[in-house]
Amino acid sequence: MSSLIPLALGLASISLSTSYILSSNSNTQSRLAEHPTPEDIDPLSSNPNQGPGYISVPPAYNDDGNRGSTSNLPDFNWDSFRYLIPLPADTGFGWKSSNRMPSDSEMAQEALTEESLLRFPTFKMEDAVTLGMNLRKRFRASSRHAKGKGCVISIQSMQGACMFACAVGEGSDVSLDAWWVMEGMIKVVRRTGHSSFYIEKGSNAIGKPPEQLGLPFPEYRINGGAFPIWLQSSTVGPIGVIGVYSGSSVEDHQMIIATLRSFFNRMTERAGSPSTAGGRDP
Repeated sequence: MSSLIPLALGLASISLSTSYILSSNSNTQSRLAEHPTPEDIDPLSSNPNQGPGYISVPPAYNDDGNRGSTSNLPDFNWDSFRYLIPLPADTGFGWKSSNRMPSDSEMAQEALTEESLLRFPTFKMEDAVTLGMNLRKRFRASSRHAKGKGCVISIQSMQGACMFACAVGEGSDVSLDAWWVMEGMIKVVRRTGHSSFYIEKGSNAIGKPPEQLGLPFPEYRINGGAFPIWLQSSTVGPIGVIGVYSGSSVEDHQMIIATLRSFFNRMTERAGSPSTAGGRDP
């Protein structure tokens, strides 16, 4: 039995473009999106006492989805995080055709590539509902659901406005604890601007616990399943987050990626041009 609670804040054609972002401070956000200045973009720098990647300026977003620092947490430059991760031996993801398990650095590199490819030309409320329903349908067709597993799904703006939410299944898999874990994963995206899977694998690759990155447990959950919603035209940061939690870091992340690829492929087919968004849906 599945319960569906699409929270669409009015299914009007509200377009989340670079000049319009769902926010109580949308005027400031739209200025940042349209005319970012060097002061708006976190610079690459390092603190000699803490190593590369640490900065003295605020991170991209605080816990409320607004730009600025979060009190009592170290400021970490997530733009330079990628440079701390050891480069994979095979940057072409050749491990996919082999039988070996990919390393953390390889999975982090792939997740970062996915973030750069799977971006929206525009994003409307209808898109959030369509994505949410597609995620629900994909999970219901999965072997995990056939075995009795459940999941929770949420799509939110960076400021926390809910555009879609639903639960599939019943019991502990869709309990308040499950929603709490997913919110912790979404908070990782809000603070870093990156997918929770990328942060999980990247932090494993560099051997740093989440607390040293300013992501203390249990407030932040370093599990795959939360993915940023980027606009193709944006250079500032994501405008929203897609969250899925069913207890499997890899499978939850891959379900989002497969759903996004399918979404973009259908969009491209309707436009009648070749797909450029992350390849064909597996």
